[in-house]
Amino acid sequence: MTAKIFAKTSDAALTEFWVNDDVIRVGSDAGCELPLPGIAPHALTVQHRGGRYYVFNRCTAPIRIAGQIVPEGASNPWDLGQELEIGSEAALMLQSAEEALKQAPSTERYDDDEEPSTDEPTEKNGNKNTTSLIILGACAVGILFLLTFGAKQSSAKSTTVQFEEVVEDYTWEHGENDPTARRVLDGVQRARIAELRKDFASAREKYGEAKDLLWTKKQSANGGLSDVDERMLSFITERLPRVQ
Repeated sequence: MTAKIFAKTSDAALTEFWVNDDVIRVGSDAGCELPLPGIAPHALTVQHRGGRYYVFNRCTAPIRIAGQIVPEGASNPWDLGQELEIGSEAALMLQSAEEALKQAPSTERYDDDEEPSTDEPTEKNGNKNTTSLIILGACAVGILFLLTFGAKQSSAKSTTVQFEEVVEDYTWEHGENDPTARRVLDGVQRARIAELRKDFASAREKYGEAKDLLWTKKQSANGGLSDVDERMLSFITERLPRVQ
């Protein structure tokens, strides 16, 4: 589900960002998908899974969603229309693509029955034709974008579903109190972001770090890994050859 984030920072700047990936990072670091000034280098991660958006607090600043605090290292659903605050430095709003497009500035219209000015007999008609061409062109670009994006979504669906399921199950089993699990989860999310950005070197590094953590856990555990840990390890092992 494509959505749009509207972000307003303490310097009164307004930023609009289309969310087309399953995982994005928000922070002041230039490497973040949504860079915003005045906040932590990596303030939070937004993840789309199971038809909903979730926010992971990656900083020490208080993050609130609709007034509810999201503690450092914790996650919380972020529903459409809810305001997200990062301390007093930034406020973000999540909107559906349909709602965002409704609020886009409209092109000037002309009444079909309106008579052109006698002082400018042809200019208004020319403006009307130009406006019509602009609208038609925008529609064509929009349709092309939707077709292209839909094709990309379809081709990546199986990997996306695997990623969403394994992350959801892993988070559910380990919660936020297991430091090793948090490092594994953070590494896999960063790796997936890098993979989607085609930064395969970073993806290999992060997948490798997460794999090493799970292997160490497996060797030190008498009964081996849990089913969820094994699924996470299998997912990582399956993705590594694809980022070589």
